[in-house]
Amino acid sequence: QYSTTIAGNPMTQYSMDEDASGNFRIVTQNYAWSSGQSQNSTELSIISPSGKVIGKLTGIAKWENFQSARFIDDRLYLVTFQQIDPLFVIDVANPKSPKILGELKIPGYSTYLHPYDSDRLIGLGYDTYTNQWWGTQNGGLKVDLYNVKDVKNPKQEATLTLGDAGSSADALSNPRAFVYYKEKNLLLLPATLMKSAGDKNDPYRSSSAFQGIVGVSILPSAVTEKFRVSHISFSADLEKEWKKDCAQYTGGKNSCQKLLDGTEYCGSSYSYVPPYCYAGSTVETYFASQMWNYQRDFITRALYVGDTLYSVAEGGIKSWNFANTASPKASVIFTGTVSKPIYPVPMMVR
Repeated sequence: QYSTTIAGNPMTQYSMDEDASGNFRIVTQNYAWSSGQSQNSTELSIISPSGKVIGKLTGIAKWENFQSARFIDDRLYLVTFQQIDPLFVIDVANPKSPKILGELKIPGYSTYLHPYDSDRLIGLGYDTYTNQWWGTQNGGLKVDLYNVKDVKNPKQEATLTLGDAGSSADALSNPRAFVYYKEKNLLLLPATLMKSAGDKNDPYRSSSAFQGIVGVSILPSAVTEKFRVSHISFSADLEKEWKKDCAQYTGGKNSCQKLLDGTEYCGSSYSYVPPYCYAGSTVETYFASQMWNYQRDFITRALYVGDTLYSVAEGGIKSWNFANTASPKASVIFTGTVSKPIYPVPMMVR
């Protein structure tokens, strides 16, 4: 037994690996500040079975944050991010002398990397954009297929963005929620997808929302959406609830106040009107703001057996045929309430 201290923090279990000789390989994020500016960098350490650090790569992607890593045989694939996404290909065949072979810079970043074949990787993360304050902001979910056959020049072979700002998926931070059906080249992704209302002053205001499983076909030629399934269906009374909610804001009278310079300021008698009551809004806009009332029907896991897809939510399980996902084959509804843990607990299926 031994104890070895290295700098920084790992991200997930995929930040660590053991090679065929028993050497322990670990990627860490080093946090540092100098003159009021971030000096973050990423570091690779290789530790022998006796506990000695025999190989290192330091100062990788200075000023950027470590986002994801994956060891596959004698390669380490590493993603960092500040404003664009560098995917690094690192040779770890010689544990005493790891070296960067190549890198790819594209907008957005991947928080999880998954092997596709001997020459390719799937990346799941966020698309990004520059907001009105010239800051970098997360957009929709991004599924990338990287080609790393030419290790000196990795490429983004295909990509797909799902939803807009405010979209999320458990698989971004929990690999157990990432389900890839290799035989069908399908990623089965439970996700919440928000569609932007196009409001420059409020980029997170949404015109509609979806929660469920997105079936994503991943081929070298293209990454495409194939289907969506959901446990949520609009209540027959949802439109009535929406109209009733907004009715209280109808007919508000403007009140004007004279200012010191002689001009008048006219403001509504209401201090706040929900955006879903604005002209041009729809019942889908209302649902986007109320969807958290449907949390029991949020699909959190996807499973498959042969040609059947299973969607799992707190409120029940449904089965679907991959050939026809328009309606479920069967359903089991859970009654009663389920106490929720303070922190998300991955569901294990054996």
